[in-house]
Amino acid sequence: MSKKALMLVVVLVIGILVLAAIELLPGTSYFPVVEYTTPGNVRIVTLKQGEPDESRCEKIVRDMENAVRASCADCKPVKRCVHGPDAEQRKILSREPLATPSLRTLDGRLTMTVAAADPEVALGVCRLAEKQTAALTDDKRLRCSPALTSR
Repeated sequence: MSKKALMLVVVLVIGILVLAAIELLPGTSYFPVVEYTTPGNVRIVTLKQGEPDESRCEKIVRDMENAVRASCADCKPVKRCVHGPDAEQRKILSREPLATPSLRTLDGRLTMTVAAADPEVALGVCRLAEKQTAALTDDKRLRCSPALTSR
């Protein structure tokens, strides 16, 4: 077998293993989710990649809830650790286009969706959040993706 063919086989095997892990392993992890609605009726859902330990997940959602309360006293966050994401949550964590604007870190470890009755308001909130994180390091900076666009 030629070197190029062997490399192609290795790449294909790795790809298959990654896809299998994405499909099979999410149920073994705890995914931090915090949802809240602002006084202006903008609904934000924050979803992070899975944690293997439930107590670690609980700490993360408490920290996320505290951050929401600190920046929006009138917001009522709902926090939870999801044991294995449902189909919609897997889609949010993926790079697939979503029906609403979304924000995500470059590495995809944090994703937020933004929804409002007026789609332009949701997009404006998304873009504002992106601007507010522009000075952060690459791993913490959020990138806004309009609805129905590649992320």
